[in-house]
Amino acid sequence: MTTYSLSTYVTAYELAKDTAPDGSLLPLIQTLSKELQIFGDVHFEQCNDGVGHHGVTEYYQPVGFWRAYNEGVATEAPISAEFREPTCMIDSRFVADRVLLFDQAGGDAGKAAALRARKLMQFIVGLLKTESTAMLYGTRSDGKSPLGLTKRSDYNSVSSSYVHDNAGGAASATANKTSLLVIGHGEQKYHWIFPKGFAVNRNTVNQPGSPIQGVGLKIEALRDDWETDVGGSNKFMAVRNHISGRIGHCIEDARYVQRICNISTSNIDGVDDFSIDEDVIIDALNALPDRSNAVIYGNKTARAQVLKRVKDKGNVWHMSEDPFSISKLEKCPFFDTVPFHVWEGIVDTEAKVS
Repeated sequence: MTTYSLSTYVTAYELAKDTAPDGSLLPLIQTLSKELQIFGDVHFEQCNDGVGHHGVTEYYQPVGFWRAYNEGVATEAPISAEFREPTCMIDSRFVADRVLLFDQAGGDAGKAAALRARKLMQFIVGLLKTESTAMLYGTRSDGKSPLGLTKRSDYNSVSSSYVHDNAGGAASATANKTSLLVIGHGEQKYHWIFPKGFAVNRNTVNQPGSPIQGVGLKIEALRDDWETDVGGSNKFMAVRNHISGRIGHCIEDARYVQRICNISTSNIDGVDDFSIDEDVIIDALNALPDRSNAVIYGNKTARAQVLKRVKDKGNVWHMSEDPFSISKLEKCPFFDTVPFHVWEGIVDTEAKVS
């Protein structure tokens, strides 16, 4: 008996799960939702070479020479280095049998459109999570995806001046670690890039927890057309959408990204597994050239450690109105003047950074 993949096209079984016996749409319980506040904070820049972004960073400044009368000095020259960051393409396709979609909607065009929109929303959230993970942990081994922050030499060794060891050199070898990222957003700091002609849509995706703001995906409704079925030989009339993203990231000044690593998420004993050390956060913040548009990012495990600090009197953490929120009324933890935002793409299972 021939078996076919159910992940290629939207099936009758999948659509049926969205509809109650009385024909109404059931609420979709989004148990896979994640808080990705980075999308609402990050600064977007159009690529300056069309599909990639060139930059230049200084390595040496002339220092001058003290001299006496009639005494010469040596020549000097400033030294700089060029770099280029690429954009990457992420795409997916939505395909559903047109007759199936309308039949499942009971012939109601409005309900059919609602079913289609619901499925497309799941595409959006799924692709955004993929982008988020790549910005953190992408290896670019396939030559197609971004190189993540934690995979760059500036941020994957405690010998780097941009990396701060939460364990002070005593971290266990257990892969139960997470990181905080202190990021300064801006045109000449850290920003995400998109190619010329690909306008970034500033939308909001509602989901449990915090909405995902500032997303940059495009959804194109294609005309209905024939699609080859999973058997590979016959065709059916399908409704179709193309979901696409064009994105990369650029660190113009490496000092505007600081990583606090080796924060343990379990087995915390103060010997070789340590919770967040605020002194190390102070070091990371002090390493920023300035704190304008700076945000501390961590996952929910890290936020729980922070919130437990908030309740302790005299702690440096406090709650205040989030300057990045839509309503300006939502509160979040602050360290001094810098807000803490949840970037749930940061995992609890990082290896020890040495």
